[in-house]
Amino acid sequence: MSACSRLDPQPTPDSPTTADHWRAKGKFVYRSAERTESGNFDWRQHGQQYELRLYGPLALGTVRITGSSNTVRIRSRQQDLSSDQPQHLLKRVTGLALPLQALPAWLSGQPASPRTVILQIDHQGRPLRFTEQGWQLRYEGFQAGNPAIPATILATADGIRLRLLVKSFTTQPPAPP
Repeated sequence: MSACSRLDPQPTPDSPTTADHWRAKGKFVYRSAERTESGNFDWRQHGQQYELRLYGPLALGTVRITGSSNTVRIRSRQQDLSSDQPQHLLKRVTGLALPLQALPAWLSGQPASPRTVILQIDHQGRPLRFTEQGWQLRYEGFQAGNPAIPATILATADGIRLRLLVKSFTTQPPAPP
């Protein structure tokens, strides 16, 4: 089934779009005219806060990125930097141009904005293709055990091609105070 519409998700109580605390692990491949990188990622979402660890040949070793929608801190073995411009700092430190604010929604199988125009949905109402923040997203499959969660995400923008292979996605209870 194919359709063009605005997304008005009606998440179920156990849907990842309603979970405030979750973890996604997998692999990434990033390609641009300047570089190709691949490695593993581990994203942990805790309400409005996130922690992203990138493992791979970024020439930095493991990179730990923590933040919220408007701040970010990036730590590697060589650097420990903070900024109120997450995308700019990520690009400066790792060379990767990624929309950090949109990634949690994309990993959860949804656009980041409720105003996003969906270009294609499947028979279960899941978005298959949409354009958002200059990125074209395509979900190339969903997980067998949790069909609301994408298995493979392809995102392209301005000569950048990002492929995310989500190996596991689990909801988690909030951390104790």
